[in-house]
Amino acid sequence: MTRALLVVASLLAASPLLAQAPAPAATAAQLRVVVLDDTGAGIPAAAVTVTPPGNQPLKIAADERGLANLPALPVGTVQLHVESPGFLPYDAPLTLRASCRRRTQRSRPSTALPPQDA
Repeated sequence: MTRALLVVASLLAASPLLAQAPAPAATAAQLRVVVLDDTGAGIPAAAVTVTPPGNQPLKIAADERGLANLPALPVGTVQLHVESPGFLPYDAPLTLRASCRRRTQRSRPSTALPPQDA
């Protein structure tokens, strides 16, 4: 069976709640990553790393549904890395924007890892 790592990334802009005055220009973005296998099932505990330029990598583990949420990232280009045992790693640059709700599906070609001898 071919096992590949699929990543669905939704960029959600952080916005202030109940703001009474005009909000200043947003300088933070939210990134939601859903890690799926080739059947569409979530991959629990997948390691998600986001590296903004000039900053330390931010690491989070996906929940039981394969969801990882990073609520306060700088606007701009970041590097996304996702890995989980038994799956090929996934790497991609992403451009985060403020006030932007967009769903982007990114997938890795269905390439199986070589069988490991027991």
